[in-house]
Amino acid sequence: MGDWANAGYPNNNPWKQAMGYATKIHEGLKVLKANAWVLWEPGFIFDANMFYLTPRKAYWVVAHYSRHIRPGYQQVDSQDSTDKCKTSAWIGPDEKTLVIVTINDSQADLSMDYDFSSFKRFEHSRAKAHF
Repeated sequence: MGDWANAGYPNNNPWKQAMGYATKIHEGLKVLKANAWVLWEPGFIFDANMFYLTPRKAYWVVAHYSRHIRPGYQQVDSQDSTDKCKTSAWIGPDEKTLVIVTINDSQADLSMDYDFSSFKRFEHSRAKAHF
């Protein structure tokens, strides 16, 4: 799926690398409907020296997917509000947990409105996020 190497890194642009990873994971999971995402090369998200690994910005991007979307979660339909804002949504096996991952791929702050009215089990039908 393209250049997973170190685009933008370390040339003082670690966010370019991080946003590239976020976009590729989003495309793989939402657009191509992959069931899982595996990143085999830890060197893409960590700086390594002789004694320890230091997480790059890309590590935290990947963590949003791997820490919150767990085995057994099912992807549900979600809409992107703009071409710079990409959203995927996942519901847990208990059908009470909803995970939303939104990527702001612009230079500006964005506000998002989320409509949960089709999920009858949730207490609130709307939420707003600013990022």
